[in-house]
Amino acid sequence: MTNPLVSVVIPTRNRPVLLTRAIESVLAQTYADLEIIVVIDGPDPATEASLRTWSDARLKVSALSTSVGGAEARNVGVRAADGEWIAFLDDDDEWLPSKLERQVALASEVGDENSIIACKVIGRFPDRDYIWPRRYPRPAEPLCEYLFNRSSWFRGEGQLQTSMLLVPRSMMQRLPFTTGLKKHQDTDWYIRAAALPATSVHFVDAPLAVWYLGEDRETVFRTYDWERSWRWLLAIRPMLTRKAFAGFIATQLISEATAQGQIARAFPFLSWQMLVKGRPRAMDWLLFLGNSLFSPGVRSQLRRILSRKGGP
Repeated sequence: MTNPLVSVVIPTRNRPVLLTRAIESVLAQTYADLEIIVVIDGPDPATEASLRTWSDARLKVSALSTSVGGAEARNVGVRAADGEWIAFLDDDDEWLPSKLERQVALASEVGDENSIIACKVIGRFPDRDYIWPRRYPRPAEPLCEYLFNRSSWFRGEGQLQTSMLLVPRSMMQRLPFTTGLKKHQDTDWYIRAAALPATSVHFVDAPLAVWYLGEDRETVFRTYDWERSWRWLLAIRPMLTRKAFAGFIATQLISEATAQGQIARAFPFLSWQMLVKGRPRAMDWLLFLGNSLFSPGVRSQLRRILSRKGGP
């Protein structure tokens, strides 16, 4: 039986050193039936020069003349792919060697054109690693609630991230990333994918990807604009439960407003929206208040302190 070809899509711009680490982790995979499609999102001579030093025939490069953003860069890679399955890898992340082999094996057992195959991820901070997610979706639990409604103080309880994923190419062709989104690109895709008939998510029960966090560089994840995130939430609201709507406000929106120093304006508005349009639980209100009081930096310090004491 022939192994399915996996197309690995890596969008990148102005990160040739980090990109090298990502590519090396793909070429070190124990699963050999793969191709790598690097999409350079706009003019980037340094990255193009770096990629010309690679001689592996499995590596393909698509250099775009203008920047189209991370979402459309991934779509460009999907359109260029020949594989039956698509695996995404952010240019500042990396994989453990058995990642694709174990995911393809699980896909052969449960996978079809409606299956998303994930794995656990190592959330790597400068001072400590965390294994996420801490739990998997419960039976009949809406994916939006799994992602947005915590039952604990710290992140990582319910987690999906693009470098964790293996997705049928047919699904990506039916449901591309939303072009133009500056943030929430992957979350937007998860919510829309969950709305498709018969979509299922399956996890390899092992950490097989490394997600680098807390490093001193600009990332979309660390770009705060709570009003833009609010507009995205309103756009995606028809696909969310009221519980998930409240959970996103409690964990994401108020946190962004705190980081921006706009809590005085955001607090009354968002608390009212939670109450009127959402269905917040007691934990959502506690998270809302905690994220209002403590900045992301302070919460990171608390996480480090608690982790040394056996916490999250």
